[in-house]
Amino acid sequence: YEPAAQGGLAMAGEAFAGAKELAAWKNRVTESWEDVRILDVDGDVTAASVGDDRAVTARVATGRLDESDLRVQLAHGGVGANGELSAPTMVEMEPFGREDGICVYRGTFATEAPGLYGFAVRVIPAHRDLSNELELGLVTWA
Repeated sequence: YEPAAQGGLAMAGEAFAGAKELAAWKNRVTESWEDVRILDVDGDVTAASVGDDRAVTARVATGRLDESDLRVQLAHGGVGANGELSAPTMVEMEPFGREDGICVYRGTFATEAPGLYGFAVRVIPAHRDLSNELELGLVTWA
C-alpha cells in the first residue's frame, strides 16, 4: 500500500497538477492510438543453438505520438507445435532512428534452448505514473 499512497500524494500535490497532467496524457494517447501501427518486423526465424545471439528490428508508425509515449517490447521464445510462442520472455526494444513519423526499434536476445525460436513485437503506452503497463488496455501486436 505504501507505493500507492506515495503515488496518491504526488498526484494530489500542487492542486492535483500531476493528476491533471496524467489525465490529459491518457486522453491524448487514447485518441491517437489508432495511428500506432507496426509496419514490419525483421529477424532470424531459423532453428537456433543454445546461446545464439539474435537481433530483431521493427518499424513502428507512431502517428501523432512521440516515442517517449510508447514502449516497444519484443516477446521471444521457443515455438510450440502450433507455431505459438511457449513461455515467451519480454525484452525492451530501443529506438535507433526516426523519419517521417516512423521509428525503427531494435531488440536483441540470446536463445536459451536449441530448436525453433520465434518472436512477436508489441507496442504499449508508456508513462511514469501509470499504475501498470497495461492500464489503458491499448496494445498493438505484430
